Amino acid sequence: TDHYAKPAVPFLNVPLIFWSLELFRELRPDRVIANLHYKPETIQALLPTIKSAGYDMRFSHEVEKPLGSGGALWFAQKEFEDVDTILVANADEVILPVHPRTLARMKDTHENSNALATLLTMKHGEAGTKFGGVWVDDSNAIQGFGFDRKPFPKATQALHYVGVLLLNRRIFKYLPDGESNI
Repeated sequence: TDHYAKPAVPFLNVPLIFWSLELFRELRPDRVIANLHYKPETIQALLPTIKSAGYDMRFSHEVEKPLGSGGALWFAQKEFEDVDTILVANADEVILPVHPRTLARMKDTHENSNALATLLTMKHGEAGTKFGGVWVDDSNAIQGFGFDRKPFPKATQALHYVGVLLLNRRIFKYLPDGESNI
């Protein structure tokens, strides 16, 4: 990362952002907005290849400082005026789902439930102990986040959040202007 923004770092000779874009392909997004701050030119240089792969890539450039996951969404909200469901994901991970149509099933569940947020999680033995977990009840409804289960008496297990979530556009009612995290 001395030379690249994390999404531009090659993994098996492929920049990490392409692994994410391939994961998203099943949802057929009509546009992808990349949040830029550190070494933006390394991601912008990938634009011709991203466009040739069929993606309408746009950039939201946080010039002064990173605004966090919520602040980045707020900063780019004009890009989402015409959509109800927003896919938010880290572009510096490799996620290889075990089950087919993982994101499509996630989106169906999200939209049918009219949830504000739906997180992609996985079971991990150290969630909630070695690193913070997503504490859920028996129906997988989120009870809370962190290391300590005690504040969430209905929680039955901690899951690991893998950096992909779907948000209903109602999220903008809850996000402050400026720096924040989801």
